[in-house]
Amino acid sequence: AEIKTNPRARSAVLRVAERVA
Repeated sequence: AEIKTNPRARSAVLRVAERVA
């Protein structure tokens, strides 16, 4: 839930997802 509320954390997750993809 925190990651969803934290835009910064969400950005990091998206970046990781792009790296994996």
